[in-house]
Amino acid sequence: MRGASRRRGREFVLEPPSDIERPISFWTGRPFPESQGTWQTHLHPGLELGVVLKGVERIHYRGHRLACHPGDVWLCGMWEWHSTHSDTPDTEIAVWTFLPQSLSPDSWGDLSPTTMFFVASEHRPRLATTRAKKRALAIVCAAVDEVRDERSLRDLSVRFYLYLMLCKLLRNWNQDARQEAETIRASASGALERVMPAIEAVNRSEGKRVSRSAAAGACMLSVPHFQALFRRATGSSFSQFCLHSRLGVAAHYLVTSDLAVAQIAEITDFSDASHLHRHFVKTYGLTPARYRRQRHAYSPSARASLMTSLVPQDPLASELPPE
Repeated sequence: MRGASRRRGREFVLEPPSDIERPISFWTGRPFPESQGTWQTHLHPGLELGVVLKGVERIHYRGHRLACHPGDVWLCGMWEWHSTHSDTPDTEIAVWTFLPQSLSPDSWGDLSPTTMFFVASEHRPRLATTRAKKRALAIVCAAVDEVRDERSLRDLSVRFYLYLMLCKLLRNWNQDARQEAETIRASASGALERVMPAIEAVNRSEGKRVSRSAAAGACMLSVPHFQALFRRATGSSFSQFCLHSRLGVAAHYLVTSDLAVAQIAEITDFSDASHLHRHFVKTYGLTPARYRRQRHAYSPSARASLMTSLVPQDPLASELPPE
């Protein structure tokens, strides 16, 4: 899932979500300017930290909604279904996407920043004060300046400013939510590390199905123990995580290739085109063919973000189907 688009000006860098080769990515700009007034559904392999720079960006998780203004942040887990909506055509955002292991979890002490992404969406940290939001915007502006400077060590700069933002969020997390997170962390002690081989196997599978037994074997765990640890570590079942992964890869092929839906279904281990079609509609809110037509209508810079689709209805009206 490689490829990126770079332009001078306010929308100077737009990159696809994190992959194994680039564990931390950063992009900023206007989120799909052609799509104002519609919902965009996202599935991608990394954790996501977003900041609104200008305008209003609405974030919908399953069962929870946010209206984000300048300086507000949102957090999403790996392959977590979420939708966004820009209220104005001049809305601008900045987004880091990254893999959990890229943060060196052991170096953060008792409360790893990854914990913030795995609590319920309504308990994830927000910046409540104007001062905190201004400081968050200052961090993003500094990151933008560093990335724009061709002399800078880009990957190091992206990592540095991501760490600053995570530290700010941890510091501003309200006490009740932190206590809940610490309880979750104590309950899930070492769980993410134990199931990381399975997560890496899914991210490297290029859309192929990874069985529970194979994933459990990679982690040297029994299947029941693995399934319990995986849900504790990620907040998702392993089958749901894999389904999101395969649908994201299918969406990537719809945008970047001329392969027929039946061929993409075979590549991503769906039994046939109708099987892929059914899951795609229930998750993205539109058919693979319509997704392809809409995505091909976008500008090259917009097409660089490969895990996004337009959804004209309220995305909370549909539920993720069981596989």
